[in-house]
Amino acid sequence: GLGAALGLDYGARLQAFEDALPVMRRLWRGETVGAANLTPWPGAMGGPAVLIGSWGGKRWIPRAAQEFDGWIASAGKTNLDTLADGIERYRSAGGKRAIVTNIAVDFGGPAEPCPDDGPFHLRGAPDVAAQRLRRLRDLGFDDAVLVLKSASEANLAAARGLLR
Repeated sequence: GLGAALGLDYGARLQAFEDALPVMRRLWRGETVGAANLTPWPGAMGGPAVLIGSWGGKRWIPRAAQEFDGWIASAGKTNLDTLADGIERYRSAGGKRAIVTNIAVDFGGPAEPCPDDGPFHLRGAPDVAAQRLRRLRDLGFDDAVLVLKSASEANLAAARGLLR
């Protein structure tokens, strides 16, 4: 991965990210840090929303709720049980915006089982996919990022209709 190409292991990358966050926030507020000053325009003062991606992180999910603007979970890396546990911990810590990303969608293939402890996906007929997507909504997720196997007009229309 990128970390290996740069000569950074996971722990070093995570520490560099954690060390950089307060520096970025200071710069976004218009402060000078070292020789750097971004001189942000008034409309950009304070910087962008910061959402933390953490699949099941015991440490980062509460921090996303308490210190940042949202949490991003990955269906591509977890199952419904893990997503349910994460959203419960996130909301209990006061978290506001929660997003599930990397949700595999395939309306053309046969319906595949989606057990709570297996990889979460929307593979199967649109009515089955809609039922599974509603489970995420009912758990408390605000947004879902779908990954369509094929971006045909028919698949895009079916994806748009999932929560209608």
